Amino acid sequence: VILLLIINSLFLTIKCYIIIPLNFLPVFKINETTPSLIMRNLVYTKAYTNIEIGSPKQFVQIPLEFESNDFYISQNAKYEFSKKHDKYSDIKFFNCNNSQSCEKIEEKEYLGDNFYSGLYYKDIFYFNNNSTEIEFYLSNDLKNPESGGIGLEFWPEFMDTTSNIDDKRTFLKI
Repeated sequence: VILLLIINSLFLTIKCYIIIPLNFLPVFKINETTPSLIMRNLVYTKAYTNIEIGSPKQFVQIPLEFESNDFYISQNAKYEFSKKHDKYSDIKFFNCNNSQSCEKIEEKEYLGDNFYSGLYYKDIFYFNNNSTEIEFYLSNDLKNPESGGIGLEFWPEFMDTTSNIDDKRTFLKI
């Protein structure tokens, strides 16, 4: 009972939250004929969030990552998906070149859990009727084809990671 009261008091005092709409999209294209491959395609899905970014606004779909704390957007996701023909690629991608407000913050290249190379950028994100400037990694060389990733890992210090990303630059900290 005491633990329940402590947990309730923690969540009732939090006044900062974001409601993000989600879509569940398949990982693989559904064009198979054998029952086992059809089931694989139906079972493996990812949660994608729908976000508006940039000026002018671009509608982007970015997956939630529960085993990483990377907050990154892929600059060349269409190219990465073209290398893996079995991956579902009917996703809305971000193009920094089409945004007048997309701005590079640092020249240093970073290594993340999900990308080999990324630079630190900022752009305008829109949530409901509010807009805010948010920083993120814009990756050019991905480990797996993705439109990006919103890392929601709570305790990254317990995970074995090879990234050189600052913990203050994760989505939950931002």
